[in-house]
Amino acid sequence: MQSLDRAAGFSVDARTLMQSPDGAAAAAQRETQEGVLLYEAGQLLEQGATLNEKNKQIQERPEEKGTLNREIQDLKDMLEVKERKVNDLQNRMENLQEQLRDKEK
Repeated sequence: MQSLDRAAGFSVDARTLMQSPDGAAAAAQRETQEGVLLYEAGQLLEQGATLNEKNKQIQERPEEKGTLNREIQDLKDMLEVKERKVNDLQNRMENLQEQLRDKEK
């Protein structure tokens, strides 16, 4: 405890504080401050965990985006194939209609 006090810049040791009437109040205030610091440290740890989770989600986004882009490209390719088939069928239909007209003449 004394080494912590010295590191924090306190010149009076803990025993002296506890023996004086104001020392008990100072000790109680220090305990309160320590409790607040512990609470704040816990809050910081929670925030750190939240940040880590957010970072993980951010890293997953490009992978999801890549997957969705590939799926979109696959759907576009399938749509193009369907459009070609429709055009081919339309051309066949027109040819058959033309052949029918020619036969009727």
